[in-house]
Amino acid sequence: MKGFASSVALAALLVPGLLDCKSTMTAPQPVLAAVSNAPTTLTVGASPVTVNGNAWRDFMPGPGGPAGGSGLMISASVQTALPTPLPADLTIGSVWVLNGDQLWSTTQVENRRDTPFVQTGVARNGPRWDPGAQVTLVVGVKTGTGPEQYVRAEAMPIRRTD
Repeated sequence: MKGFASSVALAALLVPGLLDCKSTMTAPQPVLAAVSNAPTTLTVGASPVTVNGNAWRDFMPGPGGPAGGSGLMISASVQTALPTPLPADLTIGSVWVLNGDQLWSTTQVENRRDTPFVQTGVARNGPRWDPGAQVTLVVGVKTGTGPEQYVRAEAMPIRRTD
């Protein structure tokens, strides 16, 4: 965890555009602290939740496909650990991905409720990191008008689709 926190702090100094891949702003220090200290389990409503994810880049050939493969894509699923439904207003508001000393984040997240127990968010157009790299995923979870809270999953490999 200490290595994760120092890597996020270093990335904050080196990487512009942390809040949105199209932004030139940097993340405020309280946000970086919350992301760098994200737990692997978070209590939301009456239930502990965890996050699972998939990271991939698309290398499928064809007309209109980007040369050298697509940018990173993330599918993140927040799920309850108990048989208690997630709050109805829960959304995934941000996605943060750490690859060594590099950090990518976005607030452009497509949300869907798969079941009463699983909320999925998809983020696209990330960096072109190498398939096989192990990344740490942190998602920002919001309910109602409350502040965003963060939960993480570690050692998630970037996969390649052809």
